[in-house]
Amino acid sequence: MPGTEQRLIKQAQNGNQASFQEIMDNYKKMVYFLAWDIVGNHQDAEDISQDVFIKVYHSLHTFRTDAKLSSWLYRITVNAGIDALRRKKRNKEDAVENFAPIGDTAQPWNSAENRNPEIHSGGFRLQEQIENALSQLSPRERTVFVMRHYNDFPLAEIAEILRLSIGAVKSFLFRAVHKIQK
Repeated sequence: MPGTEQRLIKQAQNGNQASFQEIMDNYKKMVYFLAWDIVGNHQDAEDISQDVFIKVYHSLHTFRTDAKLSSWLYRITVNAGIDALRRKKRNKEDAVENFAPIGDTAQPWNSAENRNPEIHSGGFRLQEQIENALSQLSPRERTVFVMRHYNDFPLAEIAEILRLSIGAVKSFLFRAVHKIQK
C-alpha cells in the first residue's frame, strides 16, 4: 500500500485528478470523523472536511513524499478543527454581546427531540454530558483528548501531528481529563 500511495501522491502532484480523487476516497472518512470528534457536530465536520481537501489540493505540491500522508492530513484537519472552534466561540461571544435572549430558545418545547422519550434515554444523556464536558475544554485540550481517547493515538504521534512536545501533550491531556472529571 505505501508504494501505491506514493504513486498516487506523485500522480496527483502532477495534476492527475483521478489520483487525487482516490486519495480523497481513501481518507475522507478518517478526516470527517476526526473533524467530528473535534467540533462535535455533523455540519461543521463536513465543512471542515471539505476545507481540508481544498487545502490539500492546493498544497499537495509541497508535500514531502517521504512523510506519512495520514499524519499530514491529521495535522491539517486538527488545525482546521481548532480554527472552527475558535471562530464558533468568537461568534458566540459576539452574539451574547449583541443580543440578550429571554429564556433558552435553542430548544423549543414542542421540538421533536423534546417529544421523543427514546432520545432522552440514558445513553443519549451520557453522550450529551460528555459533549457538554468536551465543549468546556480549550481547542487544544479537546483535540489532544479526542486524538488519545477516541482515536487511540500514541502520545508521540499526537505530539508529531500537533507539533508539540510530548510533555505539552501530556499536560493538555491531564488538564482535559481533570476538567471532564469535574
